[in-house]
Amino acid sequence: VSTDYGVNRWKRSTQQFTPYYLGTQNNPPKQEKSFLLDITSGKHIICYVKEQGLFCFDDRKQEFVSLKNDLPDDIRNFVIDSKDRIFFLTGHGQLLHYQLTVRNSCPELSFKEEIRHCAPVSNIYLSQDCLIINDDRTLTVSQDNRILDSINIPENKTVSQAICHGEYLLISFIEGGCIRYNLENGTSTELLQLPEKASIFTIIKSDRHRICRIGGNCERHIRVWNQKKQLAASKLLRCKPNIKNTFRKYPCSTD
Repeated sequence: VSTDYGVNRWKRSTQQFTPYYLGTQNNPPKQEKSFLLDITSGKHIICYVKEQGLFCFDDRKQEFVSLKNDLPDDIRNFVIDSKDRIFFLTGHGQLLHYQLTVRNSCPELSFKEEIRHCAPVSNIYLSQDCLIINDDRTLTVSQDNRILDSINIPENKTVSQAICHGEYLLISFIEGGCIRYNLENGTSTELLQLPEKASIFTIIKSDRHRICRIGGNCERHIRVWNQKKQLAASKLLRCKPNIKNTFRKYPCSTD
C-alpha cells in the first residue's frame, strides 16, 4: 500500500500492516503521491519515489534496491502491463514507453518510444492490458497502440481511477461517485449505492473473487462485487491499520 509518506505491506494471514519503505534515513519527501507502486508479470514490485528515483523490491534482501534508469526527474505516474512494458507519465504531460527485462534476477530498463497524444496527459491507468489515458477532457482507451474508445469526462469532475471490469469501464472521481461505462454500447450509469460525497482515490479488481475494492482515506474501504452482472456496494468496511495517511494504490500478490 503506497501512501504519501511511505510504503506499507499488508499480510493477509496476520491482518497486519508493516511499514516497509520510508525513504532515505526515514525522511521521505513531503508531497502527494511521493511513492508510486506497480507490479511486473514476474511479481517484482517496482516503486518510484519523488526526489530519489526508481526502486525494485528484492525478496532475498527484503528491501527496496535502486534500479538503474535514464528517466526524467518529474515522473508523475507509471503503469506496467502483462508484457512488462512500462508507461511513464512526466510532469509535463509526456508519455514514455520503456521495456523492463529481467536478467539473472536483475531487472533492467530500456527506452522504446514517446507516445504522442492529442493533448497534454494528466494521468494514466492500466487495466486488462488496456492503457487508459486521461487528458482531463476525455479518457482514451487503447491496446497495443490501437484506440478502442474515447469517453468524455463529466464537467466539474476529476478522475481518480479507471479500471476495466468485463465489458465495463469503472471510473471514479476525487469529488465522490463512480460511474460504469459500457464499452460495447457506449452507455453509462452511476453507482448510486456508494456514499455520495466520499472521495475515491483508487479501485482494484480481484479476478479470483470478481470483487472490486474501492479505497479512500485510511478509514474507508468499500467492497463492490459483480452479482448477476450488476455492481452493488457492500457494507462500508472500517479498517484499522497502523497507516495514518491516504491510501493511493495497493498492488496485490498472492499473500
